[in-house]
Amino acid sequence: MKRPYLFAVLLALPQVVLATTISGKLIGGGGSDNNGVIIRTADGKEVSAYCVTDVCNQFLEEDNDGYGGHSLKKKFKGTKVILEYKIERNRDRIAGPHRDDRVEIVKQLTIVK
Repeated sequence: MKRPYLFAVLLALPQVVLATTISGKLIGGGGSDNNGVIIRTADGKEVSAYCVTDVCNQFLEEDNDGYGGHSLKKKFKGTKVILEYKIERNRDRIAGPHRDDRVEIVKQLTIVK
């Protein structure tokens, strides 16, 4: 009797993915078609994630080169932050990857004081 329930739970697990939270220093960000950020953790690992909402806007500024891109504001380079991101299907939110490709999406980006 318990086996069908266990099987149903195992089938649902890949669909239930919690966001990953890391802390580190903000070392890069911006883009032309898609905005993103790059965080370096204390152990040297670099994590990059796309910003598909306005959550990264406070960290980015518009480039003055006439191409319409964005870059990381100089005052935020090296700032300690907490990044919460989730790996999701693109669903045509980001130019480049296929709509079914899985990409890292920023859910929250917070400055550590």
